[in-house]
Amino acid sequence: PAVHNNLGSLYEKSKKQKKAVEEYNKAIQLKPDYAIAHFNLGIIYAKEKQYHQAISEWRKVVELDSKDAYAHAALGWVYLKQNDKKNAQKEYDLALQFNPSDAVTLNEMGKIHLEDGRIKEAVESFEKAINLKQEYAEAYYNLGVAYDATHSGKKAITNTLIAQKIYQIKKDQALLDSAQNNLNSYYDKYRLSPNE
Repeated sequence: PAVHNNLGSLYEKSKKQKKAVEEYNKAIQLKPDYAIAHFNLGIIYAKEKQYHQAISEWRKVVELDSKDAYAHAALGWVYLKQNDKKNAQKEYDLALQFNPSDAVTLNEMGKIHLEDGRIKEAVESFEKAINLKQEYAEAYYNLGVAYDATHSGKKAITNTLIAQKIYQIKKDQALLDSAQNNLNSYYDKYRLSPNE
């Protein structure tokens, strides 16, 4: 099954999704409990927005190993894509229980907390994510949004500036523009200038 799984990965990287799916399914036919092939198949389905199929594959991974943090995180992500925050948070909680050092999952949890108005928990999640992954632009950006929600203007600006710098280095124009828009809003809202 490993050969078919590896072929599937190569096809996936070559953007040949149909062939990748065929190879992952061959791996699963040879060994139905081959978790990595189920996980990889779920990724393809998620990319194609076939969320129910992605959930089915990732659920199989969790059935095989209930402590698979990556499968729980993937399920959290897909539930969030479907606006099912309750199940997303449940899966993210499990992912963090089994891998508390997952910066991406901490950031995603922070976004759920922020959206639910639990600002203190959001700030804690974003700060933990940054401590684990210090150049995590999205977590700095989100931390800026969280501080803005608490009317902590200087902290909102500082964290958004850090995100902006990282986006500049990564040459990500769309996110750079988003950070700049937030900064302009914060400067106006808090009556501060870029020099302060």
